[in-house]
Amino acid sequence: MKIVFIIIMLLISQAWATWSIIAVDPETKEVGSAGASWSPGVWMIVHPVPGKGIIVAQAATNISAGQFAVSLLKNDEKPIDIIEKIANPQFDSWYQYQQYGI
Repeated sequence: MKIVFIIIMLLISQAWATWSIIAVDPETKEVGSAGASWSPGVWMIVHPVPGKGIIVAQAATNISAGQFAVSLLKNDEKPIDIIEKIANPQFDSWYQYQQYGI
């Protein structure tokens, strides 16, 4: 009976949760990322920048924020400066609904 209840709850509930993780191996300098999002496509949230790092931009995904952040990271901008540029109302009126990681 307990399993039937859990299955029913999974079928009728909507998942609105998002998560992302970025992992770095300090010895090899390899980076990787994984995530789950309610965005139309999870492929939209992870933006690798070879030789620099990874940017994850999700929740109410703003594709242009990820693309802009990539260009900034390629130009050696610091992660905190990138976040300040993309997480503000002048750039994105929905910024408070976004999640960013660099």
